[in-house]
Amino acid sequence: MGQFLSEWDGPVFVCFDSLTSMLQYVDVNTAYEFLHAITGQIHAAGAHSHFHIDPDAHDAEHVASITSLFDAKVSLGDEPSVRTRELLAAE
Repeated sequence: MGQFLSEWDGPVFVCFDSLTSMLQYVDVNTAYEFLHAITGQIHAAGAHSHFHIDPDAHDAEHVASITSLFDAKVSLGDEPSVRTRELLAAE
């Protein structure tokens, strides 16, 4: 995947929709390992990405585990918020 992303001219953006669907078929540890590998390839290719998950559909501990892989967490709701890696580490 990394080689494929590196071959594009200009900025590359990857959207993964949805982690909620993926977690219906694999356990959180398998998902974490997959996401760790794929985010590393995306980063190495200089691409940008965003991943979607419905936090209400999963255990809070599982969401926190998955969230730890990313630089920021955007929550949409009554009061939208953005938390960057520094803030996520403090939670």
